[in-house]
Amino acid sequence: MVEVSPNVLLDPKSLQKLKILNPFYKKDSLIYDALTEDGTFEKVKFLSSIYPFNSTIVADLRGYFKQNKDSLNGFVPLSGVIDTNGLVRQINMDFSRPIIPSEKFIALKRLITLCNNNNIKIVIVVSPVYQTNNNLDEMTNQIKTICLQYKNIYFLDYSKHEHIYKQNKLFYNYLHLNYSGAKMFSEAISNELKDIIVH
Repeated sequence: MVEVSPNVLLDPKSLQKLKILNPFYKKDSLIYDALTEDGTFEKVKFLSSIYPFNSTIVADLRGYFKQNKDSLNGFVPLSGVIDTNGLVRQINMDFSRPIIPSEKFIALKRLITLCNNNNIKIVIVVSPVYQTNNNLDEMTNQIKTICLQYKNIYFLDYSKHEHIYKQNKLFYNYLHLNYSGAKMFSEAISNELKDIIVH
């Protein structure tokens, strides 16, 4: 299962967030290409055997000396309820155009092709949002159109899920569910995933 919501593809900090994969840069060309997308300077950094691990050392040590076991297995719940003041303006600013640039799909297409070549089912999920606009809807359709060009793909659009969409009590902000919303989403998607796995 891979989450491919429009905001994930358009996130200006997406390359920064990929740094967590630095220790695995030799495992696959897909990972290496994604990490070095910034250009030659990043490729030079990976010539150092220390660089891929320098940002993970503190986190590794913190985990080693941590007193209490993580009972949530890495899940960090968000608490609180969305403030909808100025929300429509924010959504229209964040999603001011209806098209995701084609280069944003390169890694996704390579992942899908890899799964197809190995006869692996892949589930592409668009997560729930509090509210959309026409541009966000168009982007979701763009993702769907690209995904459905491949075999062994299941596309699940939860962006406007009937029990979650515009439910204030389920959202932390318009792009992220709070704990209650995440629980409801997890239950809904797990039922669909069970059906996909069985068939």
